[in-house]
Order: sequence, then structure tokens, then C-alpha cells
Amino acid sequence: MNAHLLSPALEKSILQALRATWSSLTQPSFLAAVPAYNQCAQTAIVICENFGGEILRTQVSLCDGSQIEHFYNRIGGQRYDFTEEQFVIEDFVKPLNYQDIPSSLQDAEHTLQPSQLSAMRCGFASAIKQHKLA
Repeated sequence: MNAHLLSPALEKSILQALRATWSSLTQPSFLAAVPAYNQCAQTAIVICENFGGEILRTQVSLCDGSQIEHFYNRIGGQRYDFTEEQFVIEDFVKPLNYQDIPSSLQDAEHTLQPSQLSAMRCGFASAIKQHKLA
């Protein structure tokens, strides 16, 4: 798939579709107050599958000194992080330092249960049809 920059309107519609998709099925630790929480890998995968581009990752430092991997996308040369709002949670150190480390679908899938990814794919497919993105 030839990946082109997303228009601001399309980016907004994608985010609305994602918010309609994120749930306890896509992430067992789902937080209604911060729906993007722990949704980065599955989100990066469905964005890559539907809009092309690449999956990138970065290390995020938590306040306790530990680190986690965070996945996001680059499409048409531009970074898109549809789950960046999760970093408003107090356990994260800000600002987020994007390292843009090349990653892959397999790397992101490795962090998920198959049922999470399946729920994300099905839910997002339905949501993008509702938002007329398909």
C-alpha cells in the first residue's frame, strides 16, 4: 500500500473510530477515563494495515524508573501517535521522547494476546465503515 500523509480531517475521523473501538476487549486494563491507555501496539497495527506506512517504537520512562515500549506509526514521512493521550496519566515521565526506532507488525503483535488484536481488527473495521473511511 502506498502510504500518503493523512489529512487533518481523516486523522480526526480515525481517532474517533479508534475511540469507538478501544475497550476491555482490546485491552483488559481498559480505563474509560483514558481510553488510549495500553492500546498502542494494537492501534499501530490496525493503522499500518489500513493506511500503510511503518510501525515505530520508543522507550518511555515511568516515574518509578522502569521503561516500557511504546508503538506508533509513520505514514508518508510523518509521525502519527494515536495513543499519545495515554501519557497524561501521572505514572509517565513527560515529555515523551520519540526515538523513532523501526519496528514491525510482528514486534507489536508479540506484546498482545491474539484475542486483543482480533477484537481491535474487527472493531476498527466496523468503526471505519461507520465513519465512512473504508
